[in-house]
Amino acid sequence: MEDRLMTKGEVLKHLQITRGKFEELVKDEGLPCIRIGSYKRYVRLSHLNEWLDKKTLNLPSEVLETSTDEFEWKKIWG
Repeated sequence: MEDRLMTKGEVLKHLQITRGKFEELVKDEGLPCIRIGSYKRYVRLSHLNEWLDKKTLNLPSEVLETSTDEFEWKKIWG
């Protein structure tokens, strides 16, 4: 997979946020951002995905199915 730079505008569109919210995420929430010159801002796609993974709530946990029919009957009938 190509690890490309996304422009600030592309990130705004991708996350459906405003410019102000973008600046807030960079300043307060640690969104990784590359600044080139005074105004040009970019975000590396892999860094954005890693940052989003850290912000994800309620990740599904792996469930191991260990019960058998006999176990279920013992649970029901004692």
